[in-house]
Amino acid sequence: MSSVFATGSHFIIRSWQFRAARAALRLGVRDVAEGAEMSTATITKLEKDTSATNVATLTKVMNFYQNRRIRFVENGVLLIDNSVPSPDLEKHGVLKQGTDVHL
Repeated sequence: MSSVFATGSHFIIRSWQFRAARAALRLGVRDVAEGAEMSTATITKLEKDTSATNVATLTKVMNFYQNRRIRFVENGVLLIDNSVPSPDLEKHGVLKQGTDVHL
């Protein structure tokens, strides 16, 4: 299920985008949970269904990713620099700086 989270009047963030952000940074669920100061169950739930997650939690996780060079865009996720080695990015669907991550 790819549920959605509306970010005001800007655009919608889908649950797959949170999974893509994690993959782009080569992080595990535990890494994100610890960094965002949440449980692994909360992160797993968010990555499956954003509609079941409250706005405060979504905002906190988005801030975690944005502080790590990830930007959520309308149809994907952007890694805003090339700090992650390119073979790992290619494995997850990111080919170059500024391209979408699609899993």
